[in-house]
Amino acid sequence: MKILSEGYKYNHNVSWKKDFFPHIGIECSPGFTADSWIQILDSEFSNWRDSAEIYFINNRFERFILSTKMDIYIGPWVTPDLFKSAPGLKWIQLLSAGVEFLEDIDIPSELKITTASGISSQGVAEHTIGLMIALDRRFDRAFIQQRRWVWKQDGILENIKGLPRRTIGLVGLGNVGRSIAILAKNMGMKVIGLSRQHYPIHELDEWYSFNELPRLLEQADFLVLCVPLTKETRGMIGRKELETMNRDSYLINVARGELIDENALAWALKKGIIAGAALDVLSSEPPPRCHPLKKCPNLIITPHVAGNIYTYRVEIKKRFIRNLKAFLNGTPMEGLFT
Repeated sequence: MKILSEGYKYNHNVSWKKDFFPHIGIECSPGFTADSWIQILDSEFSNWRDSAEIYFINNRFERFILSTKMDIYIGPWVTPDLFKSAPGLKWIQLLSAGVEFLEDIDIPSELKITTASGISSQGVAEHTIGLMIALDRRFDRAFIQQRRWVWKQDGILENIKGLPRRTIGLVGLGNVGRSIAILAKNMGMKVIGLSRQHYPIHELDEWYSFNELPRLLEQADFLVLCVPLTKETRGMIGRKELETMNRDSYLINVARGELIDENALAWALKKGIIAGAALDVLSSEPPPRCHPLKKCPNLIITPHVAGNIYTYRVEIKKRFIRNLKAFLNGTPMEGLFT
């Protein structure tokens, strides 16, 4: 049955509570097509008794029209208008780990929100280690020389120090920070970290509170940002912080671009204030042609791919299924936003 221009409703046999007939709105996006959702729902609920209505949404207009019916919503993010137009909404499953867009939204106390937190942690950790190796061994310069078909070790060989016995400073010790700490410690690095709370992490050599950021900056050979974007962390690395870092240290950002003052970073790279930087995120994606970091030296940029491991889309769908069962049974849900 067609709904609006492109969306459609899929009636499926599921075993809900007898007094609950849920209406589920699913936002379609690349990798999260209607067919893929139907396939996993069918594999899990094909023998269940009662019915649910599932709406596949292709644009903001369809979401607005259908929101009045929705009990459950699945999508990459939410905007304030959803809460106003969906008074019966009971649960939101986000397809992302970051929830900075919820910061200024008044969320109803009875509404449950779950995220993809933790699903991509291993992928981000592996990407971070790769960026550290690339910076240390100046892969960026080697690739430029390869394109020019130039065989030259100057500017590369003398830069290599290796990762063992060097210090990685982690700003943020959540799922991603902990995964990075494990890999870094296994490579023989000293691991220091900064967070709001002192987590008992076996791999952590030293812990600092947020007001001790300068101490961490002074020690870190590789400063890695893996902290959520909040009012407190927005713009936390600016000119002052970059000047506090050592000239042979590197900055890596695998969290959110807005954590860094990008104009200050461009200045620091051009002036040699730090040795280099590697960014998987920028404040504007894709970046404009006039971006301040364009053509900066000693800079590696990857297009926000650190956490996009090939299993991510499958795992978030599996988390939704587990959370759906937990939601219906009144048991604890995974990735619950508080």
